[in-house]
Amino acid sequence: MADLLTIGGNALRTNQSALAVISNNIANVNTEGYVRQELDVSENLPSKQGTIYIGSGAIATGVKRAYDSLVEGSLRSSLSDLSAQRPLIQYTNRLIDVFGSEEASLTPALDDFFGSMKALSQDPSSTIRRDGVISDSRNLTSRFQELARQLNDADLDTQSELNYRIEQFNSLTDQLITVNQRLLRSTSLSRQQPDLLNTRDKLLADMAELLRISVDESANGVVDVNIGQGSNSVSVLTGGSKFDIAAEVVAGSPPAEVNLLVDPYGRKQNLAGLTGGEIGGLLQFRQSVLDTSWSDLNYLAQVVSSEVNKTLKGGMDSFGNRGVSLFETPRIFQLDLSM
Repeated sequence: MADLLTIGGNALRTNQSALAVISNNIANVNTEGYVRQELDVSENLPSKQGTIYIGSGAIATGVKRAYDSLVEGSLRSSLSDLSAQRPLIQYTNRLIDVFGSEEASLTPALDDFFGSMKALSQDPSSTIRRDGVISDSRNLTSRFQELARQLNDADLDTQSELNYRIEQFNSLTDQLITVNQRLLRSTSLSRQQPDLLNTRDKLLADMAELLRISVDESANGVVDVNIGQGSNSVSVLTGGSKFDIAAEVVAGSPPAEVNLLVDPYGRKQNLAGLTGGEIGGLLQFRQSVLDTSWSDLNYLAQVVSSEVNKTLKGGMDSFGNRGVSLFETPRIFQLDLSM
């Protein structure tokens, strides 16, 4: 009878623990980063009675998470791809709104300028039409300068956001080191606290939203983190040690060249061609959209300026003197260190 009571008591306690785990799952259904848990139940050690062994019921051996490392790795990769699109779309739409606006774009200003030039060609001696060309040329110049200012603002804003995201990433690696140190206290993954592993995975997911990362997990749950994937990956966290990342701004004509560095104050490594995450999206916007837009705007300004000046120099002013330039484009000098 005593054995029956013992088995029944163990079963009752085990099922109470199972209900507690289920209640905890329900309570945390909306908790970010929480992973559903299950009670791990094993057969209790049997007792020997004479020449036979009699079972002694079941016992709870721990709480395990419904976790799949392959699924979690795929999720981090998808988060990196999705997060990279946010700054790319946000800042690209910002430039589209400026360059595509009927009021702020170049098209109306160019139409007005060349319309004034056409009108002047029909009556070159008209003072009013000459003044109209001067006025429209000033408006065109102001429009070019305003668009350049908008591009410069986008340059500075993306630099500021890039530095902010980098600080976030470095802070997350600091927190992950603390988690790793706590995980090192146990040699088995099954003995780790589920909430500690949830915190670890949440930190890794947050890091993946900022940069594309690859993760190596040891038998006790301690993780090493690399930036990038494959042979181009660079280690930023190994056990209890880490390397910070930083943005290096290279002086030159706008937009400024920005390089992402690992261990900037030690053996710095340049993460050229990095993609994924919000940091990768910001770098991609600067390289593929901002730099191209600035180059095209400069080229258009130079072509309009040089062609109009060339035409005017081939003619005469109202006093019969040789024509002079209408626009002035400042020269930009750059030092090519590759020579």
